[in-house]
Amino acid sequence: MNCILCQRVIMEGISRSWYGTERFEVQDPVSFKTECVTDTVRAADEQTECVTDTVRAANEQTECVTDTVRAADEQTECVTDTVRAANEQTECVTDTVRAAEEQTECVTDTVRAANEQTECVTDTVRAAEEQTECVTDTVRAADEQTECVTDTVRAAEEQTECVTDTEQQKNRQNV
Repeated sequence: MNCILCQRVIMEGISRSWYGTERFEVQDPVSFKTECVTDTVRAADEQTECVTDTVRAANEQTECVTDTVRAADEQTECVTDTVRAANEQTECVTDTVRAAEEQTECVTDTVRAANEQTECVTDTVRAAEEQTECVTDTVRAADEQTECVTDTVRAAEEQTECVTDTEQQKNRQNV
């Protein structure tokens, strides 16, 4: 009898390896066939368990891959959040720099306005000084005019005295 499905043949208490093409004469074919079927069923059960374990391992591997993908997605989200936070921080710094530049421009404008105000005050003081000089010149001219009038009056008085003296001399000579 040739049982290709069996890997071991048990016959009369002696174990012999089965190599596929070798024939053995079996004294009890029914018993041998039963054992062969039992071995085949056992092997099929073991194969089924093996397949079940493989499927289980594959499922666990799939879960592992899923967890890895989930963790990678979470890591990507974390990186995205970090980049977003960095961009917001950069915008904040940019806004701060812009505000500082505007504040500097404001201070510059204030200083410029103060300088212009100082120039205006300087011009006003200079104009007041020139006006004072003008008044001084006018007073000096008035004083000189007064002196001139005084000199004219004195000369007139001297002329009058001279005329008076001349008349008195005439009168004396006539007497």
